[in-house]
Amino acid sequence: MNDRQNDLISLARELTKAGNIGEDERFFKEMIANPHNAMAWHYLGFVLHHRGKLQDAERAYRKAVEINPTQKTSWSGLHKVLIEIGGRVDDAQYAYVKSVEVTIADQKTGEKKPFEIPEDLASSLTGHLTTMAQSLDKGFALVSQRRYDEAEQVFRHVIRNYPDNPRSKLLLADLLVERGKCEESLLMIEEAIKADPHSGFPWTVRGRALGKLGRKKEAVESMKRALEIEPHNRLLKVECDNWFRKQRM
Repeated sequence: MNDRQNDLISLARELTKAGNIGEDERFFKEMIANPHNAMAWHYLGFVLHHRGKLQDAERAYRKAVEINPTQKTSWSGLHKVLIEIGGRVDDAQYAYVKSVEVTIADQKTGEKKPFEIPEDLASSLTGHLTTMAQSLDKGFALVSQRRYDEAEQVFRHVIRNYPDNPRSKLLLADLLVERGKCEESLLMIEEAIKADPHSGFPWTVRGRALGKLGRKKEAVESMKRALEIEPHNRLLKVECDNWFRKQRM
C-alpha cells in the first residue's frame, strides 16, 4: 500500500474518532480493518467529496475501481469529482462511459466482464454517449457555478436529443426542485421512474419535491419507496436519512 493510501486511511481514522460522520462511521471502520473493500473506499470518496476534498475523493474513488472495476457507482462518483475539479475532460468521459458500461457474468466463473459489441456499433454508441456526456458535464459545471438558467437549458436540450435517457431527466428534475419548480419536477421525475424503475434515486427527488409542496405524507412514502427498491444501496440510504433528519429539525 502506498503512502497516499495510508494517508487516506489515517484521514478516515481521524474522521471516525471525531464522531461526526454519523451513518458512515461503520464503513470507515470497515475500511480501516479491510483496505481491500471496494465499497468502503467508495463511501470514503463520497464523504470526502461532500466535504469538498476533491483530490482525496478522486483517489478514494480510483482505489475503489482499482479493487472492483465493475463497481459503477464508484465510476459515477469519480466522474462527478473530475467534473468539479475541471480541466480533465478525457478522464471524466472515460469514468462516465465506465459508469454506464454493460457487464455480463461468465457462466462458469461468475466473473463480470464488459459486454463486447461489434466495433462499428460500439463506435456509433460511443460517439452518442460522448456527445450526451459532454452536454451533461457542461450542465454539471453550470450548476456548480450557480448558472441555473443555462444549466436548465442544457439539460432540456439533452432530453430533446436523447429522450430515452433517464439520467438526464433525473438531473433536470433535481435542478427543478432546487429552483422551486416542484410541480414540473414531479412530471419529469415520473418519466425518469418509468425509464429506470429499478433505481431508487428518482424516488428521493420525488420525495423532496413533494416535501417542498407541503405533501409530507406522500414525501415520506416516496423516500421509503426508494429504500424498498434499493435496500442495500448505502449512498441512497445516506441521502434518505439526511432528508428524514432535516424533517425532524
